[in-house]
Amino acid sequence: MSKPQAESAIRARLPGVPKPLLAAWALLGVLFAWALAGHEWAGYGPSLAVFAAAAAVLCLLDERASIVLFVGCSALDAYGFITHVPFSLSIARVVVAAMAAGAALRWLRTKPRPRFSWRALSLWDAGILVFLAGAALSVPFSYSLALSGVGILHVAFLIGAYFVLSRAARTEAGRADITLAVIAFGALNALVAIAQTLVPTLAPPVLRATESFAEGAEVVRASGFFDNPNTMALLLVLAVLFAAERVWRASRASHRALFAGAAALALAGIGVSYSRAALVGIAVGGLALGLLLVRRARDRLVFVMALVLLFGLVLFIPGVGERAYSIVDFRGDASAMDRVYLSGVSLQMFADHPIAGVGIQAFRAAYPDYADSRVTIDPVTDGHQMPFSVPAEVGVLGLLAEVMLAAALAAALIRSLRYAERPEAAAGLAAMAAIGVMALFNTFVFFESLWIAAALAESVMPRLATRGAVEH
Repeated sequence: MSKPQAESAIRARLPGVPKPLLAAWALLGVLFAWALAGHEWAGYGPSLAVFAAAAAVLCLLDERASIVLFVGCSALDAYGFITHVPFSLSIARVVVAAMAAGAALRWLRTKPRPRFSWRALSLWDAGILVFLAGAALSVPFSYSLALSGVGILHVAFLIGAYFVLSRAARTEAGRADITLAVIAFGALNALVAIAQTLVPTLAPPVLRATESFAEGAEVVRASGFFDNPNTMALLLVLAVLFAAERVWRASRASHRALFAGAAALALAGIGVSYSRAALVGIAVGGLALGLLLVRRARDRLVFVMALVLLFGLVLFIPGVGERAYSIVDFRGDASAMDRVYLSGVSLQMFADHPIAGVGIQAFRAAYPDYADSRVTIDPVTDGHQMPFSVPAEVGVLGLLAEVMLAAALAAALIRSLRYAERPEAAAGLAAMAAIGVMALFNTFVFFESLWIAAALAESVMPRLATRGAVEH
């Protein structure tokens, strides 16, 4: 096939795809290759500014491109990790800001300009806005104005990105952009994590995220491009669920095989991360997704029995069963006990500061005044779980937001299970159910994966508008 014929064939397969969207995928592909191949070059760090600038321009130009970049850059440049400076102004953070700014600019340029209306919101949106209000209120009363100042900026931009994602997720094209990007970059991280397990010294300046269970242990935990195995595992839980839904809905055998392979790869990535939270999350998410997709009562019973059998077999894999059991080993496992102790610390912080909390992202600054000598984590940077640590940092509005979001999610799941039609974003609801349980193990407020799942879940939430109201 000649070059013109090949180009024509590619254009025929990509009808109507915006050039900025194609450019976003190309940019992420180059970034992935550059992170692996160029990290030893002396100018590697400064060279990433070129990627950040290009990504920002694409986010300002095109909404669909910004969605793909939001997912991809957070998976390839998590916390500025590949810049060698954790918590720096990474490509991912530049994209978050540019995504929200691009949405605002497009709104300003629209003629006539759409009006804001509370009726266009859902209870889910309202809960997130209540959390944002609580986070903002906590800043002036924070134990650390510096930490909370950065924290409120970060969470405000993430919530801005959430609103862009959630509106896009109401369309088939938007859902495809979000889910395909999560599947693709989840699979890439899983591949890197498996390679880390086989070759622990693989590209250590970039992919150093391997750690042992304990001092001197032979087993390492891989985490791809992330600086923590649990952070990568959260993305992979989403990738598994999104790919599984695609397997169910795909009409072509080749597509089903492709998505099934991606799901299997992401499951393997979760396995080598040895993330206990992800083990629980994939069990809960898998159960929720199956019940949402399988509509007949008899078929649901068969599905549940098969799922129980499958996870029973998984627990017999060497190391996995012991790791899963340690989740509730509150006498012998230090991490399990730390969760209990830090939950008590969070409750005490909330009791002492019920109105505004100790400040968004300021748990670490407040902890010395509440230190529990039994805690083995050093340093303590957060409450290690969300249900208690959010009210501790944000106060009563954080608690109210959690109640609103839990109620909205429970109602959406019940409604979707009862209705005859499958929800369009079944994997989004299943992912939020998984994250709800995983939140007992970690704090996910600043993780992009949380906001991706939240956006997909919101797309099937009922609006606050009355039945006859017009949504602006």
